[in-house]
Amino acid sequence: MQLIFFKQQTDDEMPAAATDMKYSVIHSGLFLSSGEFSQKSHKVLVNQQQYQGELKNYSSDAATTPDFSAGKILRLDLGMKNTGGYSISRASRTRFPDYLHARVVIRQPGPNCMVDAALSNPYQFIWIPSQEEIMMTEEVISPAC
Repeated sequence: MQLIFFKQQTDDEMPAAATDMKYSVIHSGLFLSSGEFSQKSHKVLVNQQQYQGELKNYSSDAATTPDFSAGKILRLDLGMKNTGGYSISRASRTRFPDYLHARVVIRQPGPNCMVDAALSNPYQFIWIPSQEEIMMTEEVISPAC
């Protein structure tokens, strides 16, 4: 069973005894290759068939061949945005004794920022070398321009 939660959480709420872990962004973009737009969503992909099925909806990139016995892929999709300036700026993964915490930081343009006046749909596919359950939090930041 995969558990994924979206909630705001401060650093002082995080349990002790955590260890940082490596992850890799294997695909990312600002537009879906289909020309379509999606809604904000996330999905944990646990086998090659799921991964290839999701990837073809997002990109014309060739699928990699990750070792799904050693990890999984987290697909993040910010959905359609009315302007440019949105991105998944960084994501950290921390291993705890009972779960994996995935912290995603989403950047959105500040109120006075100059951005492209074009629709965008930012997404990322992230390889996570772990079979543990995932708790996910997100933080939205709007930098001043």
